[in-house]
Amino acid sequence: MGVTWTEEQQKVIDLRNRNILVSAAAGSGKTAVLVERIITMLTADVNPIDVDQLLIVTFTEAAAAEMKERIRNAIEKKLDEFPENEHLKQQATLIHNAHITTIHSFCLSVIRDHFHVINLDPGFRIGEEGELKLLRQDVVKEILEEKYQQGNQRFLDFSLAYGGGKSDKKIEELILKIYEFSRSYPDAKEWIEKCVKVYQIEDLQELEECDYIESTHRGHGHCIAKGADLNRMMAEIYGKKTGLCKGKGGSMHIADFEVGMLGANGVVGGGYNLAAGAALANSKILHNQKVSVVFFGDGASNRGTFHEAANVSSAWKLPIIFVNENNGWASTTPYQTTTAVENISDYAAAYHMPAKIVSGKNVFEVYRAAAEAVERARKGEGPTFIEAKTFRVEGHFVRDAEKYRTREYVAEEQKKNDPFTEFERIVLQPNEEVDEVITKEELSAIRQKSHEKVLTAQKFALESPVPDPEEYLDDVYC
Repeated sequence: MGVTWTEEQQKVIDLRNRNILVSAAAGSGKTAVLVERIITMLTADVNPIDVDQLLIVTFTEAAAAEMKERIRNAIEKKLDEFPENEHLKQQATLIHNAHITTIHSFCLSVIRDHFHVINLDPGFRIGEEGELKLLRQDVVKEILEEKYQQGNQRFLDFSLAYGGGKSDKKIEELILKIYEFSRSYPDAKEWIEKCVKVYQIEDLQELEECDYIESTHRGHGHCIAKGADLNRMMAEIYGKKTGLCKGKGGSMHIADFEVGMLGANGVVGGGYNLAAGAALANSKILHNQKVSVVFFGDGASNRGTFHEAANVSSAWKLPIIFVNENNGWASTTPYQTTTAVENISDYAAAYHMPAKIVSGKNVFEVYRAAAEAVERARKGEGPTFIEAKTFRVEGHFVRDAEKYRTREYVAEEQKKNDPFTEFERIVLQPNEEVDEVITKEELSAIRQKSHEKVLTAQKFALESPVPDPEEYLDDVYC
């Protein structure tokens, strides 16, 4: 009695002249389907192939042996049905030399057949994994010893930052880990060169463009301000293939390394140590003048990660700026009820870190404070804390009933804290804040142009394709 195949299985058996990816659970009959596919190719009425023309690769030697046995049995079964078929008789002979093997065995056979082409000693052998591991460890030890003898200051800084103090074990593990990771790329050397190129700065303007920021779970404004492409950012929010993260990050995880946007962060207080890590790498290992900036709210200032990052940043004088956007509310809680200090920036004193309070509605005041902090960081003088006092106009989430405050209170505070109103007040008339004023017509044109850019970005996002199903696991690491 013949096997009854499902519609999907039959499609796999019959499809020709294309790549096929078959995904199914263990025990679902994938091997049986593959064997049937091969037999139909061997017994086709038109242009049947020979079994030794196929390359069939498995994960293990046992699986390869089982596959060859199954194909041999299938050929013999067909011969019982068609004993006079000369082509099948030939396949019964050719099966013994068929390329049914593991990828390692196949590659080894290619090397053995062509060792002379690559000038390889014909007496070579493949080292066992234990041998190879020991060889790699010996090479790393020799390289480290050589570097210590040379006394290169950059290497000594590297060993200080990543070593364990008593031995080089941590450094050795780090080097081997990077080596193993690089081997997953087609060209390991090219990948490493690209990694280095990211940190090469040609001039001050490029340096400023490549400074790093680490955002919050509401990072859209930061992303735009850092120079990320608005169209691709909107596409990311919509989960589209053209997004900055190919539609896989979404609103809370937008990142664009090309402009120094390390990413929004869905974890409250999750960005401190990422920004501190970037500052550590730039100042102590790569020896450039890049600055890291981490944004966070008043609620996030009470997370333990803030104090960890603040302490190490101050102790090691890392080029990092802590920017607290204090809008007065941590979700539905006024910050004064959960924070002992009057100002969030008071925390900085515990870590001997200079702090400055600015009006979050005054862009020029914020700019001056940021410029001073950046200059201080580039000089190697360490971190700065900036507290920008502002007000949260909207609720914490969509459909927030805001029963914890009145609309009258919100409206009154918005009037006093609206940054757009404050900006217009400053730039429309001569004062000490600006060198020259602009007109209402110019402001209106800027507002209209910004509105059009958002509409264009939305149109781009809506018309962009969603990620292809076969790409769902690309760029995913765990």
